Amino acid sequence: MLNKNIIQIRKKLDRLDNLLLDLIKKRIFLIDRVLENKKNKKEIVDKKRINVILRNIKKKSLKKKIDRTVTNKIWKAIINASIDYEFRKFKKNSYLLCGGSFFSIKNSCFLVFGLYFLSFNLSFAFSPLVGFFA
Repeated sequence: MLNKNIIQIRKKLDRLDNLLLDLIKKRIFLIDRVLENKKNKKEIVDKKRINVILRNIKKKSLKKKIDRTVTNKIWKAIINASIDYEFRKFKKNSYLLCGGSFFSIKNSCFLVFGLYFLSFNLSFAFSPLVGFFA
């Protein structure tokens, strides 16, 4: 049987975990806003920013007397998870549903334009001449 103190402490940890989940949700919301402003995948990994973040976490950990190894590992995990999320989300958001099929945005603009152009030309090819074309 577990010690009552351990049970009470674990309940506090559970409440803290719930607060962390709320913060992670807010962080993901902000990541989505940043991702909306990125034009290609090369912009997802910003090594300079990552280094600045990790340096700041190291300094703040020292100042607050928190084990730097723990905070470094946690932030690296957060950064890696965020990068993974951005790559997955970037792929997902870079597709448009067009006529029941998925086309990448880079191709779809051209392809959609091409389809409309083709449709426009075919309609003239198989329709009686009307208006100024007559």
